Amino acid sequence: MFLTIGYNKFPSLKIYLIHVIFFILLLGTMYLFDRSQLRLKLLHQRHIKAIRALLHQKPSIIPTIDFTREAIMILDNSGTILESNHLANHLLMLSESAIVGKNISDILGILPNIQLANSPEYGEFTWKASSENPMHLRYRTQPLLDHNKPYGLLLTLCDISEEKIRSEAFVQFAKLSIINQVSAGLAHEIRNPLTTIKGFMQLIKPEEWPESFRPYQELILDEIQSIDQILNKFILITSPSAPQMSEINLIETLNSILQANEPFCQNRRISVFLDSDFDPVYVLGDREQLSEAFLSSYN
Repeated sequence: MFLTIGYNKFPSLKIYLIHVIFFILLLGTMYLFDRSQLRLKLLHQRHIKAIRALLHQKPSIIPTIDFTREAIMILDNSGTILESNHLANHLLMLSESAIVGKNISDILGILPNIQLANSPEYGEFTWKASSENPMHLRYRTQPLLDHNKPYGLLLTLCDISEEKIRSEAFVQFAKLSIINQVSAGLAHEIRNPLTTIKGFMQLIKPEEWPESFRPYQELILDEIQSIDQILNKFILITSPSAPQMSEINLIETLNSILQANEPFCQNRRISVFLDSDFDPVYVLGDREQLSEAFLSSYN
């Protein structure tokens, strides 16, 4: 550029501009290079301070890091990731180059405003790697102190996905259990007045009704019987009890069911006969549940 200025045969303005632009680009490149080197230098200094603080822990946790089965990261005061073991890389499904040198909040979305304290910090977050189901991770931080001055953090990650699923399943089971208890109690409360209505309706003989009302009595009893069957099924579903296994005589069980439903059959002019001339038949089962099954089939 100086030669161009000093050489009078080429006093072109375009050449001057080209030289000026080239000079500005050169200065910009040098500035960016120096800035990058300064950032690497500062990161290296933080790395050294964090490692020094790690070495000065009492008791030393270096053997724990070497042989641990947990995902571990070392952070500096600003939250920049200085180191991560292979378990952390495997858990997050990220390469070391994609983790080291990056801020923890940018990678995992945790510890946005990192504050170095003397006490550990706990938390949970959801992490979704590419083409994988979301994982629930728990993290724990431990400050790295050197002469009571914090120089970084030791971050431990743990996969709690299965624990989270079991916890949510337990909560769901508890909710369903409460719903079942309320539903079963409500079904019993409905069943009591329904039984009273059914009993009084059966006490009224058909000839005591006006002739025009007699078809309604049979219809009412049919509907009461349908509601009673629905309640029986509902109670069995919402409040299943453990089977009380015992030896059951099928003939006696069927006879008791027929006797209990004899008024129902007479109102409909139905005759049911049980041929029980053969030897008794015994089975092992729950008497109440077996009676309920026979009653449903019979009705």
